[in-house]
Amino acid sequence: MIRQKPGGLMSLIFWLVLLVPSVVLYSQSIIENPEKPVSPNAGRVLPLKEVMRITDEKGAFFFKQPGCLRVAADGSIFYGDWDKFLYKFTANGKFENNLARKGEGPGEVREFGEFLLENEKIILDDSMSNKIITMDLEGNLVDEFNLGSKRFINLIAFRNGTYYLVDYFRKDFERKSGLKEIGHDLYAVSRNGESVKMPCALPTTESVYYGDRVTSSSPVTAIQKAEDEDRYVYLSSTQDYLIKLLDLEKRGIVQAFRRAYKHVPFEPKVSEKQWYRDHGYPDHHNDVQKLLVHGDFLWVLTSTIEKDKGILTDVFDREGKYIDCFYLPLPRLKRNWIGFPPMTVSGSFLYTVEWNDDGDIFIVKYRIGGEA
Repeated sequence: MIRQKPGGLMSLIFWLVLLVPSVVLYSQSIIENPEKPVSPNAGRVLPLKEVMRITDEKGAFFFKQPGCLRVAADGSIFYGDWDKFLYKFTANGKFENNLARKGEGPGEVREFGEFLLENEKIILDDSMSNKIITMDLEGNLVDEFNLGSKRFINLIAFRNGTYYLVDYFRKDFERKSGLKEIGHDLYAVSRNGESVKMPCALPTTESVYYGDRVTSSSPVTAIQKAEDEDRYVYLSSTQDYLIKLLDLEKRGIVQAFRRAYKHVPFEPKVSEKQWYRDHGYPDHHNDVQKLLVHGDFLWVLTSTIEKDKGILTDVFDREGKYIDCFYLPLPRLKRNWIGFPPMTVSGSFLYTVEWNDDGDIFIVKYRIGGEA
């Protein structure tokens, strides 16, 4: 695709429409919620009934490094792998094809993690080649958009011709091992290549080690997100409980909320203690482990896990009110610094990635509430 130079008037309109509402909206205060929700039935176990399991045992494809899991309107399942695979399965779990073609040519990818499903299209950000690829649900190339000289690391959303992408900047650190805050900015990028930084701070945390000859780092938190319809995106990036609601129509953060939460202490394994002594580690697990949208509500999977119940999941309405909580009885639960394996909710079903003792990976579909 040939990139055109930004037109004067249209470019000015894009900047004004984007910037003015965002500055006002970002001044919203944080909504504080109590430790307990309002629902009288809070704390129950929400049944899950397995209805389908996809395995790679037949050898037509392989699950390696799960990156993203999404479900189309017709029930088709799309699985993105950090090893550059994008698998498509039918609603019944039958493998169809790998839609990602490795390479540097048109429609080919070098590296991608997450992707979006928008209006019967797949949109993925090839951060290595600094381009966005749009294909139909069969994998046919629709469009390829070069992001120009500015590089981004994550595609958050797409709406009305505008891409919302994240970049990062390293602050000036004292050369001392320990936890460091990494800054991230959210940009709105138009189809003519115009990019505008939005007033939406998304800091993450890294564990950094400065040695005599080597410097190494490891992520402690990552940007968690969950799309609500085609307008809203819930975002969380800190160790402590804090969620922001991005309104793509108003082009800004319209809500920020949290609830009183008891941190789950972090204790490294004996074999890992020296590594953490060198790098530094937090005193608690990330409060927010995963964000999911179910209907009009946000599910927040927390770091609280009860052996006989599952993972404590909080429920908020779109106004940021803490209304309910329950336990999801998912197997093999394990707190993770940068979020659980890929999950998504579609209609009455929860789709997730699981694994067994041998390290085999599966895609599992559960009916929410158990019985049909």
